[in-house]
Amino acid sequence: TLAFLIEALLGVSESDLSKDYELTTFSGQKRLRNSTDQYPFLSLIDYLNGDFGRGNMQETVINWAMSGENSLTLAEIQLLRDCMLEYDAIAY
Repeated sequence: TLAFLIEALLGVSESDLSKDYELTTFSGQKRLRNSTDQYPFLSLIDYLNGDFGRGNMQETVINWAMSGENSLTLAEIQLLRDCMLEYDAIAY
């Protein structure tokens, strides 16, 4: 879930977000469904869209990240993007 939120803040496409999240179901652990047999991913998407949905998933997650008591600012989100997406500093 944390990876999904970070990837959304970084601008990963909604299709790739869903695929990455779905890959976690191959972990072999029995944590994918709760006692009501509801898939957690759908609950996450419903929560984000219901309370913070204002456009695409990146915009929705930005709205989520900027809400609440420990919210991020746009400058902090941009700093995260700058740090995480900086490829020039990596030597191959």
